[in-house]
Amino acid sequence: MEDISVISDSALFDGVTPDELPRLIECLACRTVGFSKGDLISYSGQPQKYVGLLLSGRLSLAKENPQGQRMLLTVLEPGDSFGEVNAYSGSRTWPATITADGKGKFLAVPIDRIVSGCEKRCYGHWALLNNLLRLVSKKALILEKTIDYLGIKGIRRKICALLLEERKKAGKDEFFVSLNRNQLADRFYVTRPALSRELAALKGLGAIDFRGSAFKVLDVKLLEHILEKDV
Repeated sequence: MEDISVISDSALFDGVTPDELPRLIECLACRTVGFSKGDLISYSGQPQKYVGLLLSGRLSLAKENPQGQRMLLTVLEPGDSFGEVNAYSGSRTWPATITADGKGKFLAVPIDRIVSGCEKRCYGHWALLNNLLRLVSKKALILEKTIDYLGIKGIRRKICALLLEERKKAGKDEFFVSLNRNQLADRFYVTRPALSRELAALKGLGAIDFRGSAFKVLDVKLLEHILEKDV
């Protein structure tokens, strides 16, 4: 099967042996779904019938309020899964809108096949269920982080919080942010011009330097001060 290495290396199928993986995929009646840039994979409130595993391309998960304002929750890369949280939900509707950032494909794993269990009670199916629980916990932490950003007052402070977090993850002052400007604006629930103004202001203060998605923190203490004091 194509993309078997992406599937095997994913957190969703962690612990499933290479020999057992093709049999498990067949047992679950998985199917591969292709998409192009701008395609709507799902929309919030739509009935959900599968858990997805991204094989190639990028997908954006976002929520919209009644006024149509868009808030980006996360961007998925190959090997990332989506839809796990509702696998055990009674409502089984998509909690967010998912759109394609470019051409790609994903593996659709029917929820009914996941939760009904395997007649052979194979280890692979048990591992999948265990992985789902871990992924649900991980997604809860991501949602908590998004809520934390929304709780921070001011665009400049939100930017400082994100850059300090990305610097910590990278372990150095220079790093790349995976989100483009539109996605960053959606993440912070602000307009792109407002985001760009604050980035330029931070650069003017000598706190950061950037080019595209490449950032360099020049003054950590200043970023921390802005975040804490809202100057």
